[in-house]
Order: sequence, then C-alpha cells, then structure tokens
Amino acid sequence: PGAVWHWSGGAEILGGLGLLLQYRVPLPEAVRLTAGGVTAAYVADQCHKLAARLDGGTSLTMSLVRLRTLPLSIVPLVRWGEQHDALDDALRAAAELIEGRLRSRTHVLAQIVPPLVFVIVGVSLASAIMALFMPLISLIQGLS
Repeated sequence: PGAVWHWSGGAEILGGLGLLLQYRVPLPEAVRLTAGGVTAAYVADQCHKLAARLDGGTSLTMSLVRLRTLPLSIVPLVRWGEQHDALDDALRAAAELIEGRLRSRTHVLAQIVPPLVFVIVGVSLASAIMALFMPLISLIQGLS
C-alpha cells in the first residue's frame, strides 16, 4: 500500500507538470505550482526540492535520477521528452503509465484483501469460541 500512495503522488506530479508545460509555463515555475496543487505534503516537499535543482541548472532527467522522487522507469520517457521538445507529452504519458500500474496494484489488492480478512476473522472467532468453552470443558472433565 505504501507504494500505491507514493505512485499516486507521482502520477499527480506528472499530470500537473504536463498540463502546465502544455501552456508554456517555465519548468521550475511549473514544478512550484504543481507543489501547491498536490494533496500529499511529502510530494509537495519533493516538488520544491526538484524546483531547486532545476533552478540550479540541472536537467529534469538528472534531477529525477538524483532525487528518486518518481519511479526510475519513467526517466527514459522524460529524457526523450526533453530531447525532442515534447516534455509535456512525455510527462502526461508517464502519468498514464504510473496510473496503469496503480490500477493493476489496486486490482491485486482488491482480490487478495477480502479472503485474507475472512480468514483472519474466522481464526479470531474460532479462538474466541475455544477460549470461552475451555473452562467449561475443563470443569466437566474435573467432575467425572
């Protein structure tokens, strides 16, 4: 579940950046604006660190590699976007990629969690019943 929350923040960053870059907002400013629009404080903090690196002249690709805020699997896509002046499209494609991963992970969780909860409740219930009847069984054995 931790990875799911982390990746959802990453998809949020990428989608926001892609949208702002589409309207020609400069990259460091777009990152700062994205930080103001994300829901998780950790993600916003990572955006501010990313903006500071960009202000220092580091490329987005190298900043992502050094910070490891987002999954490294999107780095080639971001590099391609920087090299071909299509960073907004590359970031939106990366957001879709991460959202696809999120959907598959949440689908797996939705398949695994209900049976697991059922087993845990069953074992707990069986333990409670045994704990209630053990003194009674012990008393009956003591009388005979």
